[in-house]
Amino acid sequence: MNVLLEIQASFRRADATSRALLARAESEKDVQEWLTEQLNLRSSGRFHAHREAQVANGKKPDVIVSSTSTKFEVAIEVKYGEKASWTVKKLEHALENQLTAAYLKPVTRRWGIFFASHRGKRSWRDPSTKAKLSFHQVVQRLRVLATKLDRNEFDPVEVRVFGLDASPNNTRDVDESTESSAQQGPGQKPV
Repeated sequence: MNVLLEIQASFRRADATSRALLARAESEKDVQEWLTEQLNLRSSGRFHAHREAQVANGKKPDVIVSSTSTKFEVAIEVKYGEKASWTVKKLEHALENQLTAAYLKPVTRRWGIFFASHRGKRSWRDPSTKAKLSFHQVVQRLRVLATKLDRNEFDPVEVRVFGLDASPNNTRDVDESTESSAQQGPGQKPV
């Protein structure tokens, strides 16, 4: 998570950032490619990020980050926040069933990150109340769900949610209170 926090911080503090590139993304593929590149640029030889590598049962996690020093991987499921079909319920389903159940099976890949991007062009609806939800509220809701996803059918897992708001007028990061305590996985520290 530290590398993702670095990217987020650079959006607000760096003299030059790739925020505008992410804000112009038109698809989930664009976000996946941008994120994979950003991870590899910041890896300092500690890990390699691979986009859509095929794993068990023909599944293809959006990004797999592999340690260069030990058998340790982190699966990252990327969601393009501007995609109209991504309702809150569908995002929750993807977090539970896609990332946690399908991609965190091997003993070397028990850690996952649900990465959601946003460029300020949409909002969501609460499935129960139909109240309007901001990107930040959706990320918080997903984080609460992630804390309950502590195992899949095989073993314990560690799942975190990371929201990156690339909208030009964003002056705050998605609340990092759960991020700072969420950097340690089961026995190891993920990216």
